[in-house]
Amino acid sequence: MTKAELSRIRRYVFIVLGCAVGYMLLDIPVQATRFFRFGSAVGIKNFLPPVLGILLGPAGALGCAIGCVAGGLVLSTPANMLAAECLSILLCGVAAWVGWHWRNHGLSLKKPVDYARYVLLIAVPAALSGVLWRLIVGSGGLSLTVAGIATGLLIGIPVLILAGSIFCVEPVLPRGRTHEHQASGQITCDPDSVGAFNDLLEENLLLTGKVNMKRLFELQNVVEEVTLRVLGEDPDAVVNVNVDVHDSCSVRFDYEGKKFSPLKLSRDSDEVDVMSLKLIRHRALRASHSFSGGVNRVHIVV
Repeated sequence: MTKAELSRIRRYVFIVLGCAVGYMLLDIPVQATRFFRFGSAVGIKNFLPPVLGILLGPAGALGCAIGCVAGGLVLSTPANMLAAECLSILLCGVAAWVGWHWRNHGLSLKKPVDYARYVLLIAVPAALSGVLWRLIVGSGGLSLTVAGIATGLLIGIPVLILAGSIFCVEPVLPRGRTHEHQASGQITCDPDSVGAFNDLLEENLLLTGKVNMKRLFELQNVVEEVTLRVLGEDPDAVVNVNVDVHDSCSVRFDYEGKKFSPLKLSRDSDEVDVMSLKLIRHRALRASHSFSGGVNRVHIVV
């Protein structure tokens, strides 16, 4: 098994466990305090399956189902209720994932058609979940349906807007679908490669009206500073850069080699490195670095 395959498996496991913990944290306190009196399947947690399904795919839905089972064991929830809730979670999560990414790119919620699609993907699985609950458990199916729709609209929409437009989360897509970035290219130690990528940004973003001159300069500055720091550490590196524009702008870098974060200063850093890092931090709303499978990944939101 290759490093890349191990990295994907490890990431999948972390996502599942993280979603399970999140579901339990929203489930156990509400049930233990009996904040809602509409059955064990009703709570603030009901927005998680469709939202995490859209963001993280089947791993998000599976994590919620595992969290449901774990919370049910802690609270001694009857087996038939656990089974009905798990089926509801998987139905809502997978249906939202497949339906949202069938013909839609990204997480944009700007046009009326986007909201209409989202409401449909929330309401139909929620209604089917209510029917399943009725068949397996008995009474309480209507409460589950109403809770799924209400939390999906009141909590799910703001969460997706923040995830997509502000934090620029890149969702997990179904097999056969790929992310289509608004500007993509490679930068190497060749001095002309930076200029060529800057020209690409101007052509794809500025001339199409996606950004103004000020934002274009910020993007070009971030790209230059990050790639200079990476290539200064490893002149043979090939830095892949992908840029997307939402309410904020997302710049993603990936490069193979040893672990190196351009967002941190090393012991032998000089004044140029300090100034470069200050410029990056000044432009960035958020910045992160990760390393797995022999690949460094840097994500900066401007």
